[in-house]
Amino acid sequence: MLKLFKEAKVNIRPNTSIVNISIPSPQHTHGRIEVSTQDSSSRAQVAQVGDTFANELLATQASVYCRKHKCYPRSILWRVIGADRILELRSVDLIKNIHDHQEAVNTLRLEFPDTIIPHGVAFADGDDHHGFNIFVITASKQLYTIDIRSQFFLSQSQIDRNVAKWCKSCRPAPLNFVQPHRLYAGSRLELFISINTGSLLRLTRNSEDDGSGWSLLTLDERSWGASLRGLVNWGNSNSIQYNGKSLDPNTPNAISTTPDQAFAFVVSLNHSIKAWNLASHRLVASKDLLNRTSRQRDVHPITLSPAECTFIKIFTAERALPGGMYYMITYSPYDEGQFKFWVLKGSLTGQLDIEDLFPDIKLQAVDPEPPGSLFWNIVDFEIASTDDGRNMVLWVLWRSSTFYQLYSIQFDLLDLPNAWRKNWTKMALELHHDLPPTLSHPCTTDVTSEWLEFIFFPGRYPPQVMETALSIFLQSVRAGVGRGFQGEPENLQERIYRAIRDSVALCKSSDAIIDYSQYFNDLDTAWRQFWLLVDEINKKRFQPISFAFDFNSNLPWIIFSDSCASVRECTSTEIILHNESDLFRNNLHHAKTIWPHRNLVFELGDHPDESAKIIGLAASFRNRLTQELIQNCQTTLNTELVMEPSLSAFERVTAFHDRCGFAYLLTDSMYDAIHEDIENSIGFDRLRTDSFLAIINTIPSGFQSTDSGYLSTEFGRDAIMTGATEVICLTKQIVFDLLLLIVFIEIELRPEAIAEFSGPELFDALVGLLKEYENLSWLVSRVRVSQRNRSIDHGRDAKTRIAANVQLAPGCERRISILEDLFAVHTRLLTRSTSLMHSLTQQVCTIVSWTMSTGRVSFEHILVFIQCRLIVDGNIDLATDFLCCQPDTGWSTYVKGRLCLAKCDFDGAVGNFQKASYSLSYGRPIGDLHEMSAKLVDMTSVANFHSGLSNYFLHITGLFERAQSFISAAFFTSLSLEFAEYNRASTQPASNLRAELPSRLFHSYLKTYHFDGVYIALSRDPDPAFRPSALTSLLTSVFLACGTTTRGLKRMLRLPLSLEPGTYCRLDDILASITKKRGLPDFLPNELGLSAGSIDYLSTLKAFYIARNDLLAAASVSYQMLCLLRNTDNDGVSEMTYARTNTKNNKDATFAQSTQILGELLSLTNLLASIKSSEAYILVDPMSLPSAHSSSIPTTQEGVSMMDPTWPTDQLAMRQHSVTTQIVLTVNDLRREYQLELDKILKIQSGDWEYGEL
Repeated sequence: MLKLFKEAKVNIRPNTSIVNISIPSPQHTHGRIEVSTQDSSSRAQVAQVGDTFANELLATQASVYCRKHKCYPRSILWRVIGADRILELRSVDLIKNIHDHQEAVNTLRLEFPDTIIPHGVAFADGDDHHGFNIFVITASKQLYTIDIRSQFFLSQSQIDRNVAKWCKSCRPAPLNFVQPHRLYAGSRLELFISINTGSLLRLTRNSEDDGSGWSLLTLDERSWGASLRGLVNWGNSNSIQYNGKSLDPNTPNAISTTPDQAFAFVVSLNHSIKAWNLASHRLVASKDLLNRTSRQRDVHPITLSPAECTFIKIFTAERALPGGMYYMITYSPYDEGQFKFWVLKGSLTGQLDIEDLFPDIKLQAVDPEPPGSLFWNIVDFEIASTDDGRNMVLWVLWRSSTFYQLYSIQFDLLDLPNAWRKNWTKMALELHHDLPPTLSHPCTTDVTSEWLEFIFFPGRYPPQVMETALSIFLQSVRAGVGRGFQGEPENLQERIYRAIRDSVALCKSSDAIIDYSQYFNDLDTAWRQFWLLVDEINKKRFQPISFAFDFNSNLPWIIFSDSCASVRECTSTEIILHNESDLFRNNLHHAKTIWPHRNLVFELGDHPDESAKIIGLAASFRNRLTQELIQNCQTTLNTELVMEPSLSAFERVTAFHDRCGFAYLLTDSMYDAIHEDIENSIGFDRLRTDSFLAIINTIPSGFQSTDSGYLSTEFGRDAIMTGATEVICLTKQIVFDLLLLIVFIEIELRPEAIAEFSGPELFDALVGLLKEYENLSWLVSRVRVSQRNRSIDHGRDAKTRIAANVQLAPGCERRISILEDLFAVHTRLLTRSTSLMHSLTQQVCTIVSWTMSTGRVSFEHILVFIQCRLIVDGNIDLATDFLCCQPDTGWSTYVKGRLCLAKCDFDGAVGNFQKASYSLSYGRPIGDLHEMSAKLVDMTSVANFHSGLSNYFLHITGLFERAQSFISAAFFTSLSLEFAEYNRASTQPASNLRAELPSRLFHSYLKTYHFDGVYIALSRDPDPAFRPSALTSLLTSVFLACGTTTRGLKRMLRLPLSLEPGTYCRLDDILASITKKRGLPDFLPNELGLSAGSIDYLSTLKAFYIARNDLLAAASVSYQMLCLLRNTDNDGVSEMTYARTNTKNNKDATFAQSTQILGELLSLTNLLASIKSSEAYILVDPMSLPSAHSSSIPTTQEGVSMMDPTWPTDQLAMRQHSVTTQIVLTVNDLRREYQLELDKILKIQSGDWEYGEL
């Protein structure tokens, strides 16, 4: 039979916070709500032993409840976990309306006081569109009625904290004497409970009742007295023991009601069907499941298993048969397993006739493994009916331990026997198994990295499984391994690495040399043992528990113990891969009938049988090769993918063949076997190029842009990404197999005899396809924290959470693959006109096709766009890893430069920017660079591309300036200026550019203290207003870099300042402004708070004038220095005079200060003495003279010192004096002052002074 369906398994581990709700018991009427993360129950509970993992996290009961209302969320996955005491609820909707802004991300865990009985959970829609009811029976015989609102899954703040308000409990009176066996909800107002005595309890309530009380009615075919005696266990020998209970053979084991709630049908343990009229409460019909007579039943009594409850489904088909009220399908596991279809005829007031539609036909269930040794049983089945009975579909799920298989059949009700023989289809199970790395030379390979990459591949194993495996592994190895975990890090990878590393010891050979080869082999073995443990635990998660069907969207669900899977249609490539060639000739027409919405002839090509044979042949060829040859082929292919082709296509095929080593690794027996496979499967005459191209054409390469107004939910994207990952892996394997086969045929089989085979053409096409899928594999295997805000009103929800004192625990961020984060989050459901099975497949193909974007955007540009997004989002490590996938284009080279810039690799950035300069400066733009770069290139910078080298280099300059790399910025500024001056006959914008560049070059050089470059840039600046401030900045930087000592002076003198017109005229003002900024005197009164540290700048200025031979200017600066020293000396003496502390230290300080003054007086005297006598004087402003307290040396009567305290000290008088006159200072004045200062020093040395004299 054809395999037309695939499963999309989804990890149901909560990605966000879990809301733990404690259900109140009858003794304690107040519940409790707590918020935690998935880690709250992981490390302490999970990481113990495998039994704990199974009890706490693996479900014993589970299913998907699909509400009839279309209000989001409507598909609820429920599981019974935590030793049967916790009922976990979460939304598994794949899509939502575009107007539903909030995501149903909350997982509710209802913890009951007692364990939940098997099959003791039932669901029913609420009285409005915004809620549903849950009914639970526990081991204490309490019946709970829970009203769940839709908003509970959307926002924690909207969960009613008063649990007792929406959770009611009661204990039906009959349960005081009997044991409940099954619970079934006909509606929110009607429940049915089967009890171990064989009776059926019917519980009803009014619409306004909250569930704290129910009206009871017992349905029992026996008389009142017999049923009353049945309340007491008399030890009936025919009773069936199950789960600690004794069950009467009449106990209902499966319950179902008609759509109009008029009849209730039960399947009892004695293999009979019974119908109850709910209006008259009478038994109106009874039949055997196999329609056996009473005599046959008495001779061969049959008892059903109490653990199973999948025996009956009721459906309607009003126009199928005249007189048919309802239809029913039943299943009996006996007589090789048979289905029966029944029509129910009669009236609501009389007897009901249960008529077998096909009494003479044995509708035996399809056996998944007819000759096998495994025991298979049916988990569940569902039927999707139609009004006219045509195109109905039956789904059947089989199970054998962890193995399972899903079958379906489409049929017309009246033509069922004919369809039963030939219309069966099934689900294709996963062929691509996650095989661990095989290391042929572990000593030359990073064993740990290989295993960590494999085990932690996104979505392969959940953390809880690895935690459990780690705990068991630590218990199995020696005790010393666990001791190093006292201060263990939180990182799971590191803890696993430590455990594996510590479990392997270094061995020494006989000559005391460490045997590293043996160590790496042992390390590889330890990793393999740990993986086997992880894989064994992980298999427990995929034991099938139930099957569900969403009738609204025609979507089947398979529910496992710790996972669930939605069923989708196969892609074109998957149909060819999973089916034998003979099936296409005999059954393809049936597939066309099942999928009228798909054009299978166009999708599969004219000869899908030949395509299937070639794919099978290629896989068989690979399987015959040795592991060493396969690894050589993979290594050679990796080299081929990253290198630009420089040979012809045929030469590339030949080189590939030689590098793989086919010549010496392909044995004669292997050659003969492969040759025979080709002859027996397809034949050499059919090895045509078109046959291989037909397979390539089935690979998804385009997508539709129709928008249905529906978005994929997070859970839906998980399902889509599961399918996309599977399609990528399978397609990559198929193309790789075809490539090896083509190389073999082209080189080994001498294809001259095959006229229509072109190996080089196919080799080139397959290598290009493999390059694309290698990039897709990278995007799937790398994860990061999602950059997308999943809720539009997240900020408002955060406020309400704070107000309700409910907070999200840390670690709730969602980590998803890059492929999902960059592409899947932007897709919308294409259409709702067909089933979700088809929509899922469309979405899978859309993800792969959108990434490739064939015919829309160049694949090379897609790769560069991904790189830009990684850089913009700050994923620098991932962007570095993705460099291997980047094309060799100018645009990609520029982005490589941006990556180097983000990594502060400025040399690498310079090289890449230069390499990409010409291609991005001239020619037509390749597109909107702002959008193509994921906004890495801002809107204002787009104009700098394809508008000349000068503008391009100006853009690069701005990048380095923002990165604080001014050496590189100066380099590109000079290049930009060079090309701007080269193109002088240009437009006005270019002229503005030439005016802007020198100033940017000046500041870039200034930041790096490249003073020669600074001066050159200054000389090239055409703006005269810029020069004074620029020259000030230049000299300031010189002093900062070289100091105000001789080194600074020499560096300033090396600048060709004399070549700049008017520089000397402005130099005094410039240096004066510098000294003022440094706290130097502007030759004003002592109001400025001067400091002796400013002397260095004045001495530099004096030295500069002396170097210029401008002695008079140097004398003026020397006088200013003298005033500064005097002022500092007076401040120090005043402190000594008024404090009178530490006399010896003050004496030494005064002596040192006077010595400096004496030296400066001598320097000033020498300067004036070196000038002609007619010019040997300086004019002194009285405002610059010290105050009355300035001089501590008394003046003589013979001469008046310029520092004499008899000078006016009043500020107003000084200003009036300065307006009318200036003081002329000559050499004689200086000599006289020198003598006075010398006398002061002699007195200090001899200690001959009076109190207050200094």
